[in-house]
Amino acid sequence: MPRLSGTSPKGWKWSRNCPPPPDLLIEFVPEDVPTKQAVYREIEAAYPTEDFILASGTSGLDLVELARRMQRPERFIGLHYFMPADKTLVVEVMAGPNSPQAAVDDTARLLERTGKEPVLLYRPIVGFLVNRLQHAILHEAYYLIEAGVASAADIDHAARRMLAPRMCLNGLIQKKDINGLKIHADAQN
Repeated sequence: MPRLSGTSPKGWKWSRNCPPPPDLLIEFVPEDVPTKQAVYREIEAAYPTEDFILASGTSGLDLVELARRMQRPERFIGLHYFMPADKTLVVEVMAGPNSPQAAVDDTARLLERTGKEPVLLYRPIVGFLVNRLQHAILHEAYYLIEAGVASAADIDHAARRMLAPRMCLNGLIQKKDINGLKIHADAQN
């Protein structure tokens, strides 16, 4: 397997004797756009014509920006594993700015063969899906604390004992379907 070497994120070099590329090559370097782009240049130089999917292991950077200097951005996607990656089943698979749906679907099939449960995103969006949902909930929690509505301890207690179990059983959207969309629509008015 090809190896990165060097003593700092800015000094990594791609191995000179690269074997044939895998179906999926995942980059996991620090969350720094120039560092990631330098790694992509090295990978593309090592494999200029081969057809494989190159994935970034970012959790919060913009895939459009990451792909900006790539020679073949159509084979570029984002993957978001959750820690600890060897224990959690879900991994988010996000299309890059020019990648076809087939690249996302092919990656999902590869990940399923490793026991993962892919969540598919067919357009690039900063933060992926889970981080964005988590941050939306956190913003509301911070507002409720600041407004004096509830304490941090009570918000955490409600999240652990009621919100999280409900989401585990039904998810966000399915829960609304079970209760009836009209009921929820009426409650919002």
